[in-house]
Amino acid sequence: MNDLTMKNDRRHTLQEIADITGTAYSTVAAYAQKAGWTENGKKTLLTDAQAAIIIEAMKRAHAGGGDTDPTFRTSLEAVTTELTPVVQLKMIQAKKEDLHRQELAIYEAENQRLLAEKQALQIELSQDKEWYSVKRVLIETGKNYPWRPLKEYSAANGYEVKQVFDQNYANVNAYHVNVWHAVYGLEL
Repeated sequence: MNDLTMKNDRRHTLQEIADITGTAYSTVAAYAQKAGWTENGKKTLLTDAQAAIIIEAMKRAHAGGGDTDPTFRTSLEAVTTELTPVVQLKMIQAKKEDLHRQELAIYEAENQRLLAEKQALQIELSQDKEWYSVKRVLIETGKNYPWRPLKEYSAANGYEVKQVFDQNYANVNAYHVNVWHAVYGLEL
């Protein structure tokens, strides 16, 4: 194992690529430099994907008959074939990770929206201690009261009838505690 090869991450030096393909180091270095993957005076490690791109570029450049050495072509095709599935797998994994990050961002935004909505509802519920629906009074007292007298009293005496959310009925009317007291004598 080359001293530049990193643990659990297959990387290639420019010299390794040159040796595998049978091309001059300067040719491989020129391709890597053109891609922006090298710095002068530093040994460069390329990933499988970068190596495959350089090899593919060299293969295409020499496909027009510029290099007729069969050994060169065979080595190039063998290395390209060997690296291509790895490159494809890495590209698929990268796309999956990107989609996963996007989905997480969407879910996180939705979660934040739902938490804000929940908090707003809790605040609204805590403020509604002066407003009771027929169902809420039924739950608290165990007795069912007709809503019509509550609505009539509210309208006649200037009390607002609020709409509050109910799990079973969507929105229901809620009446002020003073209305409940005046109509039914309840202390809520």
